[in-house]
Amino acid sequence: MRPRKPTHLHVIQGTLRKRHKDREHEPVGGPPIGDAPPEWPIPGKLIWAEIVDSIPAGVATKADRVIVEVVCRLVISMRTGKFNAALASQLRSCLGSLWA
Repeated sequence: MRPRKPTHLHVIQGTLRKRHKDREHEPVGGPPIGDAPPEWPIPGKLIWAEIVDSIPAGVATKADRVIVEVVCRLVISMRTGKFNAALASQLRSCLGSLWA
């Protein structure tokens, strides 16, 4: 069974209905995701910013930093030509977990 979509995502996406408003004990989002790791080179930081900017506001938190790092590394591989079907599948899976 697919987990319920959090109420705040219904608000962001404009799909909030009466049946969604009576949910109690929903987890509250954590601190913001923040900037790219400071030791990263400039191109990696630019891709981090691009990925984070494409995620709807309030969806990704500090808990998502590792998956965003994996996405950034996969995008770097894609853009440098070191990409194959297996990496494409991993990228798709990671992106799905961010925008689910």
